[in-house]
Amino acid sequence: EMSTPAVTTADFKQLAELRIEEAGLLLQACRWSGAYYLAGYAVEIGLKACIIRFLMSNDAFPLRKYSEDCWTHDLKKLVAQAGLKVSLDQDMMNDSVLSGFWGIASKWSEKSRYDFIQEPEAKDLFEAITDQTHGVLKWVKKYW
Repeated sequence: EMSTPAVTTADFKQLAELRIEEAGLLLQACRWSGAYYLAGYAVEIGLKACIIRFLMSNDAFPLRKYSEDCWTHDLKKLVAQAGLKVSLDQDMMNDSVLSGFWGIASKWSEKSRYDFIQEPEAKDLFEAITDQTHGVLKWVKKYW
């Protein structure tokens, strides 16, 4: 069977959950670089689900530049593209732990695939994303 790309909001949500689960397995196997790399993708993909929701709630055809700007791995840019910058700033003001976690997560880059990530960095990112109360993925899920 051929692989199929994620297209719908549901696809992106499922893929985000898969990526963070895979990152957790790599973390358990002490594969720090792979865990770090995939954990960040969980946030990116989750934010892309938020972008789809944002576009569906806005009854307007997006500008070409807007669409091009969605094809990024930059988590800060994706938050803006999803119309969530004000919400994130507000939520971080009310939750200093989320703010610290976003500080860790937003430094993630797809370029990390070329990096040798050490255990503390991988564990810090994973915690920042998966914390059940203040984690970045929990925050993303509020808006997807």
